[in-house]
Amino acid sequence: MMGNRKETILHKIKNNLTGPYKNYLKYVFARGFLFRQMFNKKNSSCSDYLSIAIIIKNEAPYIREWIEYHLLVGVDRFYVYDIESTDNVLDILQPYIDMGVVIYQYFPGKDRQVPAYCDAILKYKYHTRWLAFVDADEFIVPVQKYTLPEVLRDYEHYPGIGINYAMYDSNGHIKKPNGLVIKNYTNRSTDPEYLSNRFIKSIVNPREVIVVNAHWCLYRFFKWGVDENGENTKGAITKKQSIKKLRINHYYTKSKEELLFKINKGAIGTLGRKMPDKILIDIEEERYNFLITREDRIMDKYIDEVEEKIH
Repeated sequence: MMGNRKETILHKIKNNLTGPYKNYLKYVFARGFLFRQMFNKKNSSCSDYLSIAIIIKNEAPYIREWIEYHLLVGVDRFYVYDIESTDNVLDILQPYIDMGVVIYQYFPGKDRQVPAYCDAILKYKYHTRWLAFVDADEFIVPVQKYTLPEVLRDYEHYPGIGINYAMYDSNGHIKKPNGLVIKNYTNRSTDPEYLSNRFIKSIVNPREVIVVNAHWCLYRFFKWGVDENGENTKGAITKKQSIKKLRINHYYTKSKEELLFKINKGAIGTLGRKMPDKILIDIEEERYNFLITREDRIMDKYIDEVEEKIH
């Protein structure tokens, strides 16, 4: 009787949610995600140490730089979920697919970010020790080391790590400049209390995840993910930004031209629709040109090698 009651409550929750959350729960129910994750082997011998799951839509101008940079810092494989791209991104990805570095999946529809992450966890949880969830405008940076595995080995007893954003603005560019994103955009927000700087993205042990989100996860047996200092992360936002060991360089707006393209393209993640005017105003005023900034050249040490790879 109790089991039936629980089932009824869960289905009521599922049937009364709307938008992306309803679609997410439908997907989770259909795939039995939580149940399947609860009985994972604790650890296994993985062929890869670090992989990234990413959703993309029309990222052809940027994806090679993004892949080559992350290969340079120690990522082994990329699980790429294509949300109805109409540019030539598949042509660009094909050499990486042929090498086995990119596992490509066409993944059409709305509200597909979290379902894509669930799919990656279920399919590849025994293939990779760590799985990161980031976007094509986000670069995972080992601040004191050259590669990410050098840093991640200190966190292997945790189920996941929440890494704060380091937000970059337009650098005064109106038109899209030639060259690398990591070379053209060096103007970073230095306000640790600024809300966007306090958001996290996660690198997880995929065998420990029971609930996945665009920013943070819940883990088996009431475990918590941690920030770079080993403090528990309980949500998508930390109390303050901490970027001494790891950070996510978030090139959100880039130039004015690229920002307008992003707005017209619409969100492809959790919302799956164009952003409302209020958020667009916030982007224009707060993200396009930050009030408190400094020039940050942390990516300079990678520029020559990335340029050599893509030219």
